[in-house]
Amino acid sequence: MAQGSSNSAKISRLLRKVRRNVFEVGPLPAEWDVLERLMSLVIQGDGKMAQAERVVQALRGAFQNWNEVRVARAFEIQELLAARRCGRPAERTEIIHNYLRRIFGMQNHLELDWMMDATSERRQKLLEVLPMVPAHASAVLDLDAQEVDEAPMHPSLKRLAARLGLTSSHPKESAVREIFDPHTMGNQRFPHYLILRVLAEVGCDPKNSRSHASKILLQMWEDSSARSTKLFEGLVEEFGLAVAAKSPRKTASTE
Repeated sequence: MAQGSSNSAKISRLLRKVRRNVFEVGPLPAEWDVLERLMSLVIQGDGKMAQAERVVQALRGAFQNWNEVRVARAFEIQELLAARRCGRPAERTEIIHNYLRRIFGMQNHLELDWMMDATSERRQKLLEVLPMVPAHASAVLDLDAQEVDEAPMHPSLKRLAARLGLTSSHPKESAVREIFDPHTMGNQRFPHYLILRVLAEVGCDPKNSRSHASKILLQMWEDSSARSTKLFEGLVEEFGLAVAAKSPRKTASTE
């Protein structure tokens, strides 16, 4: 029991070190579809999700469908976002156009709701050919598609539990759930689950257990400091996981 409490405290400490605005994602907004969910993640960047969701809502209210947004002139979208006090209208207009045009170019339509009925692996294959989509998008959609309260069990989480020495090298799902489920409940369901998935994907390469990323992950795990650490920032920079970068400081802008 004492060992379990100690490990739980270490997991909480690790989550605090890594937590950033980018992981502050909540449940799928009512009446939103997959195209809109992914769009909000693309717009969010390393900022706050509330800002990205405001952009999507503004567009939903002003256009009949997303194809109209795709073919709209840039200045039309920019003026709309500026009027709705959505920051960086020019930059976000370009992001939105690139995203919608890429989706349309891939499948000749913009409907993505089939992804909710697909396997996690199939969703991941599509996301891999969308360079603008952040690294944690797959985990977000896995949570959105889950019809029960518990967080989905992904193979990478089993690797993470084993890499941190919390389980055997090939743990059962029940053993991994006992470790991680208490940290992915209630309001922490999305942010903590996303962090665990990103750490697992970046720091637990199944083909190279001695990778530099794996060493940094273990250093972070053993570091008793609850403060943010440069170790994760180094990991982010080296592996190009820009999604996990620290959020900029607040300014007086309307962003």
